[in-house]
Amino acid sequence: MERYKISIGDEKWDSYGNRRMETSRMLKLRMNKSIHLVDSIKLLLGKTQSLCLDGMGDVEEMQMLDHPNVESFRQLRFMKVNNCNMMKNLFSFSIAKRLCQLEELEVCNCKNMSKLIEEKEEAGESDILKFNKLRILKLIKLKRFSSLWYSEDTCQTSVGLVDKKILCPALEELKVDECHKLKYVFTSSMVKSCVHLKTLEISGCDEMEGIIEGTLTAEGGISSSIRVFPKLDSLKLKWLSKLRKFCCGINPIEFPSLKSLTIWGCCALNTFTFDDGENRVTPPHYLFNEEVILPVLEQLDIREMDNLERLWADQFVEHSFSKLTSIFLWKCPKLMNVFPLSMLTRLQRLVRLVIWNCPSVEEIISEGGGIRSSGGGGMPSLSPQFIQSDVEFPNLASLSLWKLRNLKSIIHHNKMHTVNWPSLKEMEVAGCHAVEMLFANSGETSSQQPLFWVNESSFPNLHQLTLRWNAGIKDILWHCQGQQHFVSPYFPNLKVVRVVGYPKQVTVLPSYLLSLSNLQTLEISHSSFKELIFQSEDGGEKEPASLLLSQITELSLEYLEELMHLWKEKEGFPNLKILHVEGCPELKVNLVPSSVSFGNLVTLKVRKCNGIIKLITHSTVKSLTQLQQMSLWYCENIEEIIQGGDDDDDDGISFPQLNSLELEDLPKLESFCSSDKYTFGFPSFQFLLLHNCPKMKMFSQGHSNTPLLHKVRLNRRGEAEERWEGSLDSTIQKLFREKHPMIEECENFKEEPSKPSSSNTQNLTKEVENFVKDQDSYSTSKEDQSKLSTSNTQLIISHFPCFLYPEGVVCGTMSGCDVVGAAGGVVACGEASGGSVFEGPLGVMNTTIIAELQAKTMAVKVHNAFKESKVVFQ
Repeated sequence: MERYKISIGDEKWDSYGNRRMETSRMLKLRMNKSIHLVDSIKLLLGKTQSLCLDGMGDVEEMQMLDHPNVESFRQLRFMKVNNCNMMKNLFSFSIAKRLCQLEELEVCNCKNMSKLIEEKEEAGESDILKFNKLRILKLIKLKRFSSLWYSEDTCQTSVGLVDKKILCPALEELKVDECHKLKYVFTSSMVKSCVHLKTLEISGCDEMEGIIEGTLTAEGGISSSIRVFPKLDSLKLKWLSKLRKFCCGINPIEFPSLKSLTIWGCCALNTFTFDDGENRVTPPHYLFNEEVILPVLEQLDIREMDNLERLWADQFVEHSFSKLTSIFLWKCPKLMNVFPLSMLTRLQRLVRLVIWNCPSVEEIISEGGGIRSSGGGGMPSLSPQFIQSDVEFPNLASLSLWKLRNLKSIIHHNKMHTVNWPSLKEMEVAGCHAVEMLFANSGETSSQQPLFWVNESSFPNLHQLTLRWNAGIKDILWHCQGQQHFVSPYFPNLKVVRVVGYPKQVTVLPSYLLSLSNLQTLEISHSSFKELIFQSEDGGEKEPASLLLSQITELSLEYLEELMHLWKEKEGFPNLKILHVEGCPELKVNLVPSSVSFGNLVTLKVRKCNGIIKLITHSTVKSLTQLQQMSLWYCENIEEIIQGGDDDDDDGISFPQLNSLELEDLPKLESFCSSDKYTFGFPSFQFLLLHNCPKMKMFSQGHSNTPLLHKVRLNRRGEAEERWEGSLDSTIQKLFREKHPMIEECENFKEEPSKPSSSNTQNLTKEVENFVKDQDSYSTSKEDQSKLSTSNTQLIISHFPCFLYPEGVVCGTMSGCDVVGAAGGVVACGEASGGSVFEGPLGVMNTTIIAELQAKTMAVKVHNAFKESKVVFQ
């Protein structure tokens, strides 16, 4: 066969989920039991280009798949081996020599594999395995794996993963994960052979001591630098608990193409590279010394480095680190500062700086030594004029300082170094409890140490400020004159403020909000405010936020679990366009009082507010002339969207701009509006999502005009499920009847009361009998048992369908319904003509309307009441 795609023991061939492994001849074997592959299958291996072995339980080595008359694997390009737990090695030396076309190899979850190649045959000293086309090698979760090569003659395992016996000159990507016996990846003599390596990821190797074993030396002498992996673009070192270094060498180490460096959880790593000779007993306590050259590094991500004290030395080789754009530091408990002052000239391209959960950091920039003198090939030392001048991050757009409990300032004595942030758009300060004042005017004297000394050019483009709870901060800005709008000149473009995580002891909103005259968006979340109020300047009477922040156009309130109301009577944000309320369970009955109007509101989103029963009142809804989108999600007690008024006059309500309405997971919602006094006009309405609203029987009692609506969508995700029955009300009513077929059956029966059907009676008998059988697992409480008679109770139903279901009880009206029982009766239904309602120990039944009582306890009690009774159908 010239083309085939064969899978044996599995449903399909999925190309390992990777399209690049698609070839014309593909074979997949998945067999857990003992196998003896027939010769015809082995013959296929002679031409197979893509091979997957998965769960080959009894296969100990690839030799078992080899055909004696065919040199198998000659054309193999892609290979994946997974869950082959009996394999101790993958290839014999003779098979490995045939893999001249192999491009990609992945071996994972083989718990007994200790090496890839085992030399059982005689191999000369000069015999070298050369995989000329191997571009990708992945070794994943091989807990006993120690090397690629093992020789029985010498009983020695190679020191590194790649050594002098194996060459992979085309290797571009190498990933090693959870290979716990592996101590090194490369030997120093083989580094030069990996000239095409672009991606290197080493993670979860418990015994890994270094990436390169041995000492690297340069041919040009001690002053020459060594170019390591000249094409390496991405390097990731993760969860290597014993890793002490990347490499050792007496020459500077240069990574000329490395753009992304990630180091996570390497707790023993104090320095990236060092000379471990006689002159240095212990490595230095900074990660990057003057011997590490990273001229094009853009992204640096360092996390959970328990012993890291300093990132950079005070001296650098020229151009190293000069192209950094993103720095992320997280959980480095011993780190004292981030940058030496001498490095600031290298940070001209820095766009994003994130420092999280580093409790020992006291300042971001430390005043230290200078840069290596020009005589040593580096930049000249810093001049006194530079040390006294302002500091600037010209391209930094995002700054996040989170859980730095000892942070006190950006730079020590930073009034001398006013830091300018001309491109900064987003800033977050959270959990910095030692900070007393966030900003202070560099032209005035502050009694408190600020985090930032500022002037009018410090934050010209700051757009969003996020302040999570910082226990030490007294206010946002120090000012002596008490001017309310003192903050605005320093933040001319600050339009979004997020207040997060304020605890119960803080009862009023931060006063700095009052000073931001350009503020447009206010987001308050995960806090304990009961009311949205400010304290007045003199500490006296409290003022509602809605009266003082009239310029707000977007308000987001999320997870304020003690918030009792958004506004009191006659309060509101008159310019509000977007309102998002989520996770506020103490909001009761209505979202806002009836006196509040929303003349400019465009978007309304309400989610997880379980105290709301009627969303908005009739008087408020009349102001929603600009509303375009309304979304209600996961509100357990909402019964209707619009609450009707007290007047008896017919009234028309129009939503001229509303084009989208989403109603999702509202278990008690019955209608948009239950009052029949109003007619509704929706001239722009085009999209309605109605999902999981089981009680919604109709859209509204009054007429609804929706000329542009031609479908109702029933799901949010996946393939669209849509319905339309000619009109909005007809569609919703039809959907409701489909979900509640018992109601429709009762209605159909009700249309012909003079023609009782014997089939209906038979069906009813079967329904009741099945219900009783299904409910035998329920037990009657002692209280209910005391109310039941020990004698037989007789239930007589005359031409009347009464269905008992686990959801509840559904009754229909016919010519008569009577229940006669001993011991005072258990259930009583009113006469057909009058339709009285009786409440007894079993609940309520009504014979004048079609009642759907969905409480499970009702059905259980009815069943228990008549469990031992005789039921007669007439």
